[in-house]
Amino acid sequence: MYDEYISRGQKGCIIFLVDQSMAMGQQGPTDGTKAEFAADLVNRTLTNVVINCGRGHFIADVFDVGIIGHGLDVGPAFEGPLAFRMLVSIADLVDSPLQLVKSQRMVPDGAGGILEQSVEFPVWLNAKAAGPTGISEAFSLAYDVAHDWIRDHPSSFPPIVFNICGGPFYQSLRSDADRLTNLSTSDGPVLLFNVILEGTRSR
Repeated sequence: MYDEYISRGQKGCIIFLVDQSMAMGQQGPTDGTKAEFAADLVNRTLTNVVINCGRGHFIADVFDVGIIGHGLDVGPAFEGPLAFRMLVSIADLVDSPLQLVKSQRMVPDGAGGILEQSVEFPVWLNAKAAGPTGISEAFSLAYDVAHDWIRDHPSSFPPIVFNICGGPFYQSLRSDADRLTNLSTSDGPVLLFNVILEGTRSR
């Protein structure tokens, strides 16, 4: 199980389920709201995926990526040039960020010290917090997306799904999760990771 390498010939798939309901407007694990934390988590993860797909001066197009938001609406959460697309390639992702935000990071100066460097950080997902949660519908949509992707990539490493939500994973959702993880390629079943965001505790 899980022996396949992800490559241009055997692409991988990453799907994010992102809670964008009213509850995500609450205080997050750090400064800011849960919605802001979730968006930052997705954007940073995608940035790391892009970096790891770098091959010198070009990007190896080895992943398809999807973001399904659920709040006022349930559906693909990409905006701008990628709007309404359920899955996009890494190549399209690199070419179409919503915006580039300047950020500071500390890097070695080559002489044993540390210096602050300004970098541009790509943003593909904006924070949203409105409406009721539609997590069950989001799981159903993720099932359809993963099912179709597996049909086209039957021997690839299976899709990886990250469910990012602002509350506990209720037992009532178990059947939705099981239905999704019962999908499989010849390499094994879909992988599901639940990321539960908690607010900071008052002191």
